[in-house]
Amino acid sequence: MSNNIEVKEIRNRNYDEIIKVFKNLSHESLRLRFGARINIEDYVKNLIESAYAIYGIYVNGELVGIGESYLLENNNDTVEIAIEIEDRYQGKGLGTLLLNYMINDLKSKGVKKVITYVAVDNCKCLKLIEKFKPQSKTFRHSYGMYYIEFDLSNISEVKRTQVEKVNEIA
Repeated sequence: MSNNIEVKEIRNRNYDEIIKVFKNLSHESLRLRFGARINIEDYVKNLIESAYAIYGIYVNGELVGIGESYLLENNNDTVEIAIEIEDRYQGKGLGTLLLNYMINDLKSKGVKKVITYVAVDNCKCLKLIEKFKPQSKTFRHSYGMYYIEFDLSNISEVKRTQVEKVNEIA
């Protein structure tokens, strides 16, 4: 059975649709993403109010992953990004599709640099970033987190054909 997969910017910023993704994350996924317990409802309200752009990946019309981007203060060409994919869809190439879409869209909006914070034991996220082969990147370790900064001008696009498991979604 083939799945309909769509990636797009979420322009309506529907609270109920977005919060469902966060509530479907396991405790481990939340720990890897945030490092500590958070109030999901407050986080999603802040996301909707303050994000530069919010992206979604949909499988058969259902939102199963979120991409976040925030403009940095005093710097209009740099954003901080984060990605969340529901556990049942992790490891199937959806994060790659989402990040690829985000990078292309952010470049089209004039963004030149991306930063992200990744837990040192979040191997999936580190592997995801390396798929894009960022040429110039800053990589620092502090308090159990990596700070990663990379230039969008020389980043490799990951072709959809390189996403090997996308059609294995049940």
